[in-house]
Amino acid sequence: MSNTVTKFEPKSENKVSRHRKEKHGLHSAYLAINKKGSVIAELRTYWPDTVCYACIWIHGDKFYANGSDRAGGGGYCKESAACGGAISNAGIDLEHNIHGVGQNAVVDGMEAIGRHIAGKEFLTVIRTHP
Repeated sequence: MSNTVTKFEPKSENKVSRHRKEKHGLHSAYLAINKKGSVIAELRTYWPDTVCYACIWIHGDKFYANGSDRAGGGGYCKESAACGGAISNAGIDLEHNIHGVGQNAVVDGMEAIGRHIAGKEFLTVIRTHP
């Protein structure tokens, strides 16, 4: 499924520092890379316990945005739920909801963000693990 950004009003929230769990559970990072090799959007997920946390940072030429969220409970993909919330809290609306529907949806969402920010200069999304 290909996704697109339907609205982007850059926001910066102060919850990101609370949701960053670098020392206790970095799980993965999704990096949107432009053709120059620069990271234009970075989405990190953390699993310090049974709750998944996600933080996103978006770097444009004339703007900056960030957002974060968390997901607990069961019966759905917590990683994509936390990532979807972080993306929304950064001021981005996606055509297809990624909340709770799986990791492939997260990659599609990051690709949409990369295309929206960099246009023809967008290259790829890389998923990393510690």
